[in-house]
This record gives sequence, structure tokens and C-alpha cells, in this order.
Amino acid sequence: MLTNDARVMLVEDSPLIRSYISRILKDEGGIEIVYKARNGAEAVQYLKSNYSRINIIILDIEMPVMGGMTALPLLRGFGENIPIIMSSTLTTDGAEMTVSALALGASDYISKP
Repeated sequence: MLTNDARVMLVEDSPLIRSYISRILKDEGGIEIVYKARNGAEAVQYLKSNYSRINIIILDIEMPVMGGMTALPLLRGFGENIPIIMSSTLTTDGAEMTVSALALGASDYISKP
């Protein structure tokens, strides 16, 4: 059953960072992490058949198999209505990677500690 809560797909290759972000989001309340992907390829595959379950994507930039910059346009291809938030040590205000991600369709960015 779908609710009005944020339903997040977290795409992050580091188990430590996945755990850290999951804990922060859980503590906020009203946020459910529906799926955790280890790379962009897993995220694209999951979204193909579970599009209606996700309403926010948090996407790392540097990952093995398929990085976030490659996955971003593929994920965006499922529709413009899912916000995609880039998460990386490379995403800071005005950084080249941030500008590129926003140009490819990212909705916003957060910097990882």
C-alpha cells in the first residue's frame, strides 16, 4: 500500500555510507527506504519494474559497474516527476560535476561527509 511518505531508492556503493544515510533518513520520520542499490545498473533494473514504488532517488556519482552520471539519464528516462538528488564528495556548489549532473536532469545535490 502506498502512502504519502517519501519512498526513497538509495543508490550508493559504500555499505558504510548506505548505513549512515539510511539512519539519518529513518530518524527524520515519514521516509521509507524502499530499495538500496549498490550501483547505477541495479538502480535502473529495479526502477524498470518498480517505478510506482519510488518517489525520490538519492544517487551517488562514483560507483563501480555503472556510476551515477551514466545512470542519471537512464533513471530520468522513467519520468521527470521523480526527484533525483546527487550525493557525492564531488557535489558542491558550483563544482563542475554538480553543474554537469544538474544539466543531465538531477533535481538537486547533497555533499557526503
